[in-house]
Amino acid sequence: MNLGQRSIALLTIALLTACGGGGTDPVPGGGSSSISGTLIFPGQVGGQSTALDQRLLSQNLLSQNLLTQRQFNQSTAAAEFVLGEVIVKFRSGMTLQNLQTLSVRIAAQTVPLERVRSLGLERTDLFKASLDATATLELIAQLSARRDVEYAEPNYISRIFKTSSDPIYPLQWHYAAMNLPNAWDITDGTTGSAVTVAVVDTGSISHPDLTQAFVGGYDFISDATRAGDGNGRDADSKDEGGDSGYHGSHVAGTIAARNNGVGGVGVSWGAKVVPVRVLGVDGSGTSSDILDGVRWAAGLSVAGAPTNPNPAKVINLSLGGQRACSQSEQSLFTQLKAQGVIVVVAAGNSNDNAALYSPASCNDVITVGATGPTGERAPYSNYGAPVDVMAPGGDTKKTLTIGGQTFPAGVISTVLDRDGKPTFAAYNGTSMAAPHIVGVIALMLSRDANLSFDTVLARLRSAGVALSSAQCKSPIANGCGAGLVDAAKAVSATDGGGPPPPPAPPPPPTPPTGNLSTYVAAFYCTKATDCLPADLDKSKIVEVKADTLNVAFKFSQMLPGNYLFAGWQDVNGNEVVDTGEPFGVYDGIVKIADKQNLIGLPIRLRPYTDSSAAATATLEGQFGRVLRANGVTR
Repeated sequence: MNLGQRSIALLTIALLTACGGGGTDPVPGGGSSSISGTLIFPGQVGGQSTALDQRLLSQNLLSQNLLTQRQFNQSTAAAEFVLGEVIVKFRSGMTLQNLQTLSVRIAAQTVPLERVRSLGLERTDLFKASLDATATLELIAQLSARRDVEYAEPNYISRIFKTSSDPIYPLQWHYAAMNLPNAWDITDGTTGSAVTVAVVDTGSISHPDLTQAFVGGYDFISDATRAGDGNGRDADSKDEGGDSGYHGSHVAGTIAARNNGVGGVGVSWGAKVVPVRVLGVDGSGTSSDILDGVRWAAGLSVAGAPTNPNPAKVINLSLGGQRACSQSEQSLFTQLKAQGVIVVVAAGNSNDNAALYSPASCNDVITVGATGPTGERAPYSNYGAPVDVMAPGGDTKKTLTIGGQTFPAGVISTVLDRDGKPTFAAYNGTSMAAPHIVGVIALMLSRDANLSFDTVLARLRSAGVALSSAQCKSPIANGCGAGLVDAAKAVSATDGGGPPPPPAPPPPPTPPTGNLSTYVAAFYCTKATDCLPADLDKSKIVEVKADTLNVAFKFSQMLPGNYLFAGWQDVNGNEVVDTGEPFGVYDGIVKIADKQNLIGLPIRLRPYTDSSAAATATLEGQFGRVLRANGVTR
């Protein structure tokens, strides 16, 4: 099989601290290198594969002239991270002097680590060194193995969640879709308690619909190039445009655009919005900046930044990446929930299991999927057990007709045009769904400021209108959560005690494994670009326990050389890859050097069919032989 020349620097997707689990090397002896990774099940046999998410940004709605089209690249193979940067949580007993003198040995060289700053989480700091991708992962592996380190993880890069959009006249169909007009009869957010929300995103703009909504703000982007404003962190939250698409202000407009006779409106006409800039002119931001931005938004202290005078009760995160929830993210979200702060996140736009994305898969957040104009799950929206509720996210491949004119059915909100003038644009994505829920929560809190996270989530779920299987089109049962939220029902539930909490959601789906034999094979390539036939004497195989959707594996004592990695679950136990059995191949040949430790290899499993690409036609046949060659048989 000729896979061609590829750049195969390994990227992490999750489970960096769990890479030692999931099987042991069955053959003693060998080399001194190791590699670990994750088998990713589709949720059930027949699950859909990940689709590339090409997110094209808006056009000018008022003139219906094309403004710009910008494409954001999202890796579906693995997570993105900042080269040479690592987030480290130390075990108790470490002193500041210990932290400042940390160093490791990589490729026979001592590499000192510079402590950048504390992240505000207990004993958690950001370090950096001058390293490439492979060396960064080796650094993380070494730090994770230290006795004084609780965990080490990449400084991940998150990106805005948005899909393509077309020019349409402002037509905010999405509010009627969730029964907001009836909710506004109860409260429009301008009476009762003033509710402060934070949009942790690309920053703020000057727009007549948002002038009275924005309060305070801060720019937490450390890298001046990404920031595009010539400096690092400062008190100016202005969105500098570029490929940001004014995403944060589009989100803010959905939450709180004023009912002032100018343009459109938002969900809550009285909510205050704190713009926290963490995503730059390329539409991306780092974990360390985002974590600090979220902390500051909630009123927690951040080194080098003044105290936020407008701490938010609700925080919108319409961003993320393909990876499991990191430990630093989870630690912060758990802390915020305990302090009464409600974090709402977008499920992601890859038509994939939200359990594979962060922050969508984190606990202690409210995860929102997207519906289209007729109430169905939007074709891009992620699904699965992490999804709590759905809200309108738009679908510009569909159209709406008004006054005899036809328009793409996007979500309409506030942006700037190419000349920097206020306008409106149609975006669609789960980024657009999440702020609908934030706005509804703001309406709920304007009536009862003491509602807890759990009560708010329970009432949102109770107000959900369940999507039928034909509407949800999820390969995972209950993949659309409680359904499309009826805003009027959610808001009216704040009278009295409200409805009782719904039963706990079902546990995340697991692949149909039980005690089925599940293997990962490392086929040793006889040629640099051709692994078949493989050298079975040098090939290895491990057996793992597949009882979750993400299964860690590790090979130790690896000989230097080129390898092709594949995973397989032998459902019927006949040691033959049969139709329908979960099977997957890592798309690239992995070169392993002597004494090298690589982590993060992702292998996605799909139901195998006899019509699979001819490039893997002989690989399946070798699985049984490598089983027997390594003595792994039943």
